[in-house]
Amino acid sequence: MRKFRVEADLLLAVIGSEVPTKTVLHDPKKVAAINHIGGALVDEFSRDPTLERLFELGARFAEGTGLADKRVLEVIRASRMFGRATMAMLGNSVVATGNREQLATLYLKFGTLQRCGVDNDGAQVL
Repeated sequence: MRKFRVEADLLLAVIGSEVPTKTVLHDPKKVAAINHIGGALVDEFSRDPTLERLFELGARFAEGTGLADKRVLEVIRASRMFGRATMAMLGNSVVATGNREQLATLYLKFGTLQRCGVDNDGAQVL
C-alpha cells in the first residue's frame, strides 16, 4: 500500500439508480473486464500516483469495463470543462474535483449533490 496526500474538495453526484454490487460481481464477463483493465490501470497509476491521474484512469476504467452507462459517461465528459471526474465505483454516481460552483450547477441538472473531502489519515480508533 502506498499513500499520497491529497488536498481537495470533492463533489459527489448521484445521477441514477443504485447498481447492486453483487449483480456486477456475479457476472463473469464484467469480472473478467474489471480484472483485465483494472490490473493494467493500477500498474499505470503506480508509476504516477497523483489525484489527476486517479481521475483520468478511473474514467478510463469506468468506460473500458462497461460499468458506466451512457448518462454517467456524459456527465464525466461534461465535467472536463470545469475539472476532473470519474465514476464512483460501483454505481450511477460521479465524483469530481475542480471548479465547485460550475460542477455543482452541472450536477444538479442530473441528480443529487454532496460535498465531501479527502481523509489523508485513514481509519482510526477513537
